[in-house]
Parts: sequence; structure tokens; C-alpha cells
Amino acid sequence: MKPEDYTVEYCPYCDQEVAIRSKGITACPECGKPLAPCSVCFDEERHCSTCPYGCHENAEDEFIPITNPPMAEDKIIFAWANS
Repeated sequence: MKPEDYTVEYCPYCDQEVAIRSKGITACPECGKPLAPCSVCFDEERHCSTCPYGCHENAEDEFIPITNPPMAEDKIIFAWANS
């Protein structure tokens, strides 16, 4: 496990900050909805110009296919400890 493999994101579906993988679409560990690692590619002003994962910051993002399996508890703990 490496710290750069994980990030912490806000889940708009369950209103929680959660740890996810820093590449691909990961299921939110709280609600199971798809989350992209947005903070990894935000610009200086916290905007995303073009999402490599197909997110559009709208209701359609709820249906983006999840590409990563759910994270194990040890990986979630590691991600929080290193964020």
C-alpha cells in the first residue's frame, strides 16, 4: 500500500467524507454509489476541466460504472492515516 494510491473525497449521495482509490471509479464505502477521485485532478481553483472517468458533476454521475472493487477496512484505515 502506498499513500498515493488513495484519496479522501466527499460523497454527495451520503454526505460523508470517505477514503477511495486515487485511480478509477470506486464504490463509496458508506452508500455504494460511484465516486471518482476528483481531488487528484482538480486545478488550483478546485475545478475539473475534463474528467478522465466521464463525470459531469450532475445527476448522471450516479450511473457511472464502478471500476474498482470495494476497499477493505485495512485500506480505508491506511488511506485516512495518510491523507
